[in-house]
Amino acid sequence: MPRGHIRVRVASASDLPAILNLVRDTRQLVPHAIAGVHVRRAEPAMVSRYETLLDDENRTLFLALDDEEQLLGMAVASVEELSATVALPAVHVSNLVVGARHRRRGVGRVLISSIVRYAEAHGVDHIVAGVISEDRETHRYLARLGFAPMVVRRVAPTATVRRALGLGETLHDRRLVPGAARRVRRPIGSPRVLRRGA
Repeated sequence: MPRGHIRVRVASASDLPAILNLVRDTRQLVPHAIAGVHVRRAEPAMVSRYETLLDDENRTLFLALDDEEQLLGMAVASVEELSATVALPAVHVSNLVVGARHRRRGVGRVLISSIVRYAEAHGVDHIVAGVISEDRETHRYLARLGFAPMVVRRVAPTATVRRALGLGETLHDRRLVPGAARRVRRPIGSPRVLRRGA
């Protein structure tokens, strides 16, 4: 597919089904680093999240399409401060996705080119791209474009961190977990208290 046949436009609510199909196709509904979360469990929440994203005036969802309006890839851009402690504006890019069947055809290049024009239109000098740690292909591609690592974000279940720190669970901790039903287990062999009439 020649690069000239790829065009980019801003997404609208009517694009939601195609966007979700692209996300399913690339299996990026849930970052692989978040273990134990099944894609099918996350999908209803993901639909709601993309609906919210499309309604967000502070974020722009770019779509890369071919001449037949087939969705090839997408990227989300927003202007935010570089970090919570660095008051330097930057265009933050997330959800940079290219369909599995459309990679190595210039789709990513066209999307990033649109991000560059978006940054220039907003008078912003820096672009920050968020990429899943396991997506080595995208990391290599961005590195070739001049992107350098800024921070490494790691994720872990709270229970895993608790065990690693050797923290015991307290009654107060249990109350912090909404809706967490815990049964008090009776030690094996302990007498059972019977009520009258039982």
